[in-house]
Amino acid sequence: MVKLNKAPGSVALNEDQPPAAIIRLRGASAFALAALGAALGIALPETPNTYARAGATLVCWLAPGEWAIIGAAIGDVRHSVQSLGEECTYHVADMSGAWLRWRLTGDRAAELLNKGCSLDLDPVSSSEVACARTLLGQVSILLVRNVDGWDIFAERALSAHIRAWFKRAARGCCQLEELRAP
Repeated sequence: MVKLNKAPGSVALNEDQPPAAIIRLRGASAFALAALGAALGIALPETPNTYARAGATLVCWLAPGEWAIIGAAIGDVRHSVQSLGEECTYHVADMSGAWLRWRLTGDRAAELLNKGCSLDLDPVSSSEVACARTLLGQVSILLVRNVDGWDIFAERALSAHIRAWFKRAARGCCQLEELRAP
């Protein structure tokens, strides 16, 4: 276990790899969306740039008819979507091996993100259920606001670039504590 420095101006960056899937549904009725939510045990958010959470499962709205499902077993997600049958056209993409998550916490986390993200984080900071696709250091990410900080999801292949970006961006801004999952 690593003990974090909680001094003012410190930011903790934790890296891990949760199970993740992107589902795309085309032509799904409200009934089909409700049935899928019931099967997954979590309602699919229909408001742009919001998410829903149930236990360890996070469902982020990405676009009309498209969601990222993080923390749920991929087999369960695939089975739940397939149970819709002929109700709609669908696609399930397993992103578990493709994405990493960085959890950014600390009193200067938003300031650090603003160094490489053109998204106005003030409205996102004020909402407890906000998420958005954006760029961070010229890398496409999914940014999710949590009560204690931010989750950043990006392609695993770009992890060295993202880590290097955080180290450079932290200079003169904050003390960066970097942790990786075992």
